[in-house]
Amino acid sequence: KPFEAPDPEVEEGNRAYVDGRWDDALTHYRKASPQVDQGGLAYNRGTAKAGLGDVDGAIKDYDKA
Repeated sequence: KPFEAPDPEVEEGNRAYVDGRWDDALTHYRKASPQVDQGGLAYNRGTAKAGLGDVDGAIKDYDKA
């Protein structure tokens, strides 16, 4: 289950995440407000990057989570 936050970009990113639309999810997570918990966003970005096959990028984001 993806990290959730009351931010429109996170919510849209989560819809893409659940659908396996990893590129779309990353785009929305990158646009999220800086006030959103960055550790939670890093977890979501890591999962999206893993879905795209970017293992190194996923690990870097998981380390930030």
